[in-house]
Amino acid sequence: MFVVPFTHTVKTEKNIIVHIIKILTIGGNDLWEEISDMDIESDILIPNGLFSFDKTPPSNADTIGVVATSGYTTPIFKLKGLDIYMCEIDSNKTNISDFYKWEEISDSETFCWRSFYHITDLNNNIWLPIPDNEKISNFKIIDIINAILLNSKSNN
Repeated sequence: MFVVPFTHTVKTEKNIIVHIIKILTIGGNDLWEEISDMDIESDILIPNGLFSFDKTPPSNADTIGVVATSGYTTPIFKLKGLDIYMCEIDSNKTNISDFYKWEEISDSETFCWRSFYHITDLNNNIWLPIPDNEKISNFKIIDIINAILLNSKSNN
């Protein structure tokens, strides 16, 4: 299974909305992969100093392309049809600076936060789209970003 810890903040400047999405990756180009029988929160996130928000996944999760994981009270959701678990990280509880930024590393094996920017106008018209062919671990980045935009605490 793939584990995708992320943060999402939104800034508005005049008529521009900037969604700043940071995904914890391996070397900036690969998603974090773990064995499937591990508990995402207690076996993966917490031992690595990653803490998620206290909220349940959206009630309409099944209709917007995700499957809510049972038993979790945190915003962890699975992308429909894929073995990808999205985990929204609370940056107030997690020391984000304990991890490298993508631009700080020189190898492909180091965990690091990679930033993505989704820029729209006030009518949600996209100004700078992420190319449809850009991938991370053979998954389209735009699909991961869209799942975050639809489900993160910043949008609920």
